[in-house]
Amino acid sequence: LRYVSGGHVPALVVEPDSVRELLPTGSILGMDADVSIAEEKTTLSSGTWVIVFTDGLTEAYGGRGGLDIDEIGTITRAEGLGGLHTAVLTRQPEVVRDDIAVIELVVP
Repeated sequence: LRYVSGGHVPALVVEPDSVRELLPTGSILGMDADVSIAEEKTTLSSGTWVIVFTDGLTEAYGGRGGLDIDEIGTITRAEGLGGLHTAVLTRQPEVVRDDIAVIELVVP
């Protein structure tokens, strides 16, 4: 996988026995006129999930928070994207205050 990330929330690589973050490869877009964003590479094995999401998945409920990184990994492994959707709806303690968007990539 080749990727770049301009300061976005780190994507997660969910493997059968671990979860790791794909850390940003540059600063937040728009914060500096002279920004440099590098390309990174990582190897993914069959059955690995890459989950890219907005900060709403972890912060949508203001001070009450959302799902944490470990939960995202555990739920993804067990139930996939549908499980994340169910977890967000189940946990919703109040009106969502942020967007929630998730993209999943599954290595065949």
